[in-house]
Amino acid sequence: MRRITTFEFCGQQRTVAFTVAAAEKLDEKAGSLERLGEWLAGDGGQMAALGRCVEIVQLLMAEGENYERLQARYSGQERKDLAVPTAEELKSLYTVQDLATLKDVIFGAISAGQQQEVESKAVEATGKNESATS
Repeated sequence: MRRITTFEFCGQQRTVAFTVAAAEKLDEKAGSLERLGEWLAGDGGQMAALGRCVEIVQLLMAEGENYERLQARYSGQERKDLAVPTAEELKSLYTVQDLATLKDVIFGAISAGQQQEVESKAVEATGKNESATS
């Protein structure tokens, strides 16, 4: 299952991925992943929150590009690597009004990264699960 998501960036769909590497870095920055929302909205006002969001989006974009590169490499496919903007470049591409958009990208990537696929067995006409025992 591909636990990634995409968003539009400079007219292209770009992958963002909440990988183990991203989770470790965010856990370190926020103190814990459970406190990520508080950390994003934390001290320093809107500009500090915007700066933190830009850093996280850059991290998720870098992990997304790495994910796509590795997928192509290990599946034997040809792929042109895409440049990942720096946090400073992102600050020049986004405005203060984009804070909500950046948060959507962040929480969309986290949500996609935590999705689980559940496989269930067929239920017989009796309504009992095949794996259930009496």
